[in-house]
Amino acid sequence: MPPAPSPPLHGLVLAGGRSTRMGRDKGLIVYQDLPEREAAARRLQPFCARVFLSLNAEQAANANPDFPFFVDEIPGGGPLSGLLTAFRHHPDHAWLTLPCDLPFLTENTIRFLVEGRNRQRVATAFRGADGWPEPLVAIWEPAARSLLQTAFGRGDGPRRVLIETETWLLDPPHFAEFRNVDTPDFE
Repeated sequence: MPPAPSPPLHGLVLAGGRSTRMGRDKGLIVYQDLPEREAAARRLQPFCARVFLSLNAEQAANANPDFPFFVDEIPGGGPLSGLLTAFRHHPDHAWLTLPCDLPFLTENTIRFLVEGRNRQRVATAFRGADGWPEPLVAIWEPAARSLLQTAFGRGDGPRRVLIETETWLLDPPHFAEFRNVDTPDFE
């Protein structure tokens, strides 16, 4: 009997936050020729069948029509809202997530994650410099959906799911690429 086909991989740029530390929409800041949420989507395209932006309702009103998006169905639910919304629309797909505030993350690092993907685990993620899993640069398999829903109901975030389950952890090739740009100090 041949092995079951692996779930298709879709990309999701998590950009629906309020950007309170930055003081303006982080996803619209231009670092490398495009607003960062669109640049992040482009970085995911070589690895995914389709790529979507995760936006809040206000952002969706002015979204670029060249980039398909979901409106977060749980306002104020953070990245977990975006991921749960994506799973609701495509429950049988795995999701490669990327936040909109990591402009230094390269395609090579994303490729390393995709090539290291373990489809038998709930998720494949990078181990952060602090040793904890990085939940927003990860591949979430369809089996993660119910665990994420449970976590949301408990008030937990996606990192808690990675910690409490059998997550496949990889050491990133370059920690410097994970420099989070979420305050005006980095502009």
